[in-house]
Amino acid sequence: MSRVAWIVGVALIVTGCRGALGGQTTAEWSDSGRLCIVPEDVAVDVVSGNPPETVDYTAGDNLVAIVTFSDCESCVRANSASCEVFDGEVPQVVESQATYIVDESLCDEPCESLFALCDVPPISGGARSYLHGGSILVVEVPSTSARFCSGEPEQPELREN
Repeated sequence: MSRVAWIVGVALIVTGCRGALGGQTTAEWSDSGRLCIVPEDVAVDVVSGNPPETVDYTAGDNLVAIVTFSDCESCVRANSASCEVFDGEVPQVVESQATYIVDESLCDEPCESLFALCDVPPISGGARSYLHGGSILVVEVPSTSARFCSGEPEQPELREN
């Protein structure tokens, strides 16, 4: 199992308490949150909340996009999160979505981040821009960069079912 597949598996085990909303409520995100583009070997550090101060980009790196919808979600049942990078567009577009059902019986569990990971086409050299929601992130190869994320986690849209 690749490291990214393992991270995705761990990401799907999100539990913990958003508050007493009453009834069944669905939380939804679409093309929002913090986007990070990092080499695959750094992804675990970023999603675990221990990102490096800088990231080294070299030609041919296996890159991943990490979209963090929320740093701390709880009372979560039946969650899903996904993203996709569309190659060939300028800037490259990153689309993302996440949903979960609020389940107050799970509110005693600790909260965890809700995020999605997806592969990014390799960069042979030069600069590439990524558009996610209203934020643009530029990655230059080769380089060492302290700015490998853009945007911030946002509150979901809540829908009563």
